[in-house]
Amino acid sequence: MKSLSLFCVSVLAAIVMVVVPCSVQASTLTVPTTTPIPLTATDWPPPPESLAFQEFDPSLGTLNSVTLDLSGTLTTTLTVGNLSGSFGAGAALSSGSASTQTTLTVQDPLGNESLLNLTASFPFTNLSPTSGSNTITSGALMQTGSNGSTYVSPAVLAEFTGLSTISLSSSTSTLTGVLYTGGTAAAYASQAPMAALTGSVTYNYTPAVVPEPSTFALLTVGVWGIIGYRWRKKRSA
Repeated sequence: MKSLSLFCVSVLAAIVMVVVPCSVQASTLTVPTTTPIPLTATDWPPPPESLAFQEFDPSLGTLNSVTLDLSGTLTTTLTVGNLSGSFGAGAALSSGSASTQTTLTVQDPLGNESLLNLTASFPFTNLSPTSGSNTITSGALMQTGSNGSTYVSPAVLAEFTGLSTISLSSSTSTLTGVLYTGGTAAAYASQAPMAALTGSVTYNYTPAVVPEPSTFALLTVGVWGIIGYRWRKKRSA
């Protein structure tokens, strides 16, 4: 009876460890883009640009959310010109500021957009309409920025799950503006902006449950208990 009791305890312990799931905490995996976009003249497209990321391997567990982090850089030189020369000597543009804004958009195949706005500007003074001094340039301007968006919808999670890569199309749009005082005619601004874009994807997931060593140990005890019990029973028969 004593050996039978030990056998029952061993088997019960093994069954409890198998039936009761182990406690598993969520994990994260950050994947950088495999195709960062270097400084390229805007606006894109054309040519089309894209950021590619390694998909989440479903064998790791269950994907809970996807966070897309973008980092962008804008470089440009603004040139401001005075159009008031034909309005007489009194139509002088004395001061103002010029600015440029570039919006970088990353879009997944299902149409979920993540935006990144970069703005650079410079002030100018004493811009005269006389010959030789009716334009002024800013010198090199640069602006950087970052943005993050998290997605939890099943459709997006499915997009990012697999054993290949997911490609996100990227585009830019650029606006140039000028604000001035002291003159009677319009000023204009021109530029040749360039933008760079990179990013990373962070996968938040619940790891697949893997039995702990203690579970295997108890299962082994249970199996050997069964073998021992049957062996003793056979000998006493």
